[in-house]
Amino acid sequence: MRLFLLTALAASATFCAPKRKSSPPATPNPQESQGLPPDSLKFVKAAGTQLVLGGKPFNFIGSNFYRLGLLDNKHSEKQVYEIMERYAAANVTVIRIWGFNCANSEQKLISGFKDGMPTYSETAFKRLDVAIDAAAKNGVKLIMPLINYNDEYCSMSTFANGVIDSKDTQLFYSDPKVRLAFKDYVKTVLNRVNTLTNVAYKDEPALMAIELSNEAHTEDWYERNHNIEPGELVYRWVEEMSTYVKSIDQNHLVSIGDEGYKTRPSSAEEAAQHGWLSDGTKGVDFERNMSLPNVDLACVHLYPSSWKIPKTDFPWIKENVIRDRARIAHDAGKPVLLEEIGVSVYVNRELGWALDTAAYFRDIYAATAEYGYAGNLAWELVPEGDYEDGDFIFTFSSPAGQAILH
Repeated sequence: MRLFLLTALAASATFCAPKRKSSPPATPNPQESQGLPPDSLKFVKAAGTQLVLGGKPFNFIGSNFYRLGLLDNKHSEKQVYEIMERYAAANVTVIRIWGFNCANSEQKLISGFKDGMPTYSETAFKRLDVAIDAAAKNGVKLIMPLINYNDEYCSMSTFANGVIDSKDTQLFYSDPKVRLAFKDYVKTVLNRVNTLTNVAYKDEPALMAIELSNEAHTEDWYERNHNIEPGELVYRWVEEMSTYVKSIDQNHLVSIGDEGYKTRPSSAEEAAQHGWLSDGTKGVDFERNMSLPNVDLACVHLYPSSWKIPKTDFPWIKENVIRDRARIAHDAGKPVLLEEIGVSVYVNRELGWALDTAAYFRDIYAATAEYGYAGNLAWELVPEGDYEDGDFIFTFSSPAGQAILH
């Protein structure tokens, strides 16, 4: 979900994608039959268009809880363990947390930049250790993006500014010095040894996917305004960074974390409405990105109320977003997640979505089940208690929460 309300066409749409091509699991134990260590059975893998865990299909209920691993003075360490325990008890088995912070607290994972490279805070990394340990102790899997397009917590513009003193966010994708600095962060995260478990992040089964970004895209029409083919900047960056992650970490799925934008519509019906989702405006080519061999999983984010799409257009969303992105991912042989799904109960109520939030989630989740999504992650489903509040937040016992859980 967003930390701010999207109220204009320029609002970031949301879809994301990870996948690893594997053969369908053999019986009874494909990893051991190939001579792989038993620990490999603990990692979530991709087998065609399915996720598998321990050789069995892995479909899940999930949620975003973006700051659970961050030192932003919101949650105590004890609460982090409590929250993970309550998720596990409710059969919420995948949580998406942010693996980045360079702006929004006194203790940032990236504390600054020196000589063109990030500097790091051990104190902040120890909190991320806590979140991963809490997940591992409760059998919860984590998706962890490593940078944000938008300003919250650690943006691509922070890297561009810190490394080359530029305010052009898009140089995060293309400038060699900025790419090198980001690779240093990727390497630091993957090679980090958790101080509580003594397990390197790259070897941690509690991590399900390493996500290159949260909502990678460009300024509207940036590429066309600079005589670049729409989708090219993000594609080349994903190609390089997904390959780099795999050079260090062969255990985890790799996803992009993008919102599922496209550069061309799949049909006249898709082109006729809400064209900015599929005409290259946002600089992401979902279909082309899914062709990359080191991207394992596809993700979609969905915020129709923020995108100013009325409830009466749900049939269009079902066909031209939910079904269309699943078709593209499955044609590429990759699983797909609805990685962010949210609705504001305060903004754009006249569109109709907020009038029955339980029905909203039921309808969306029924569509993802119909089209073979491997899992859904609400923004945000949280346990009762003083953990999170505000818009886009739904507790377990709320009508929307019950719809998500059941």
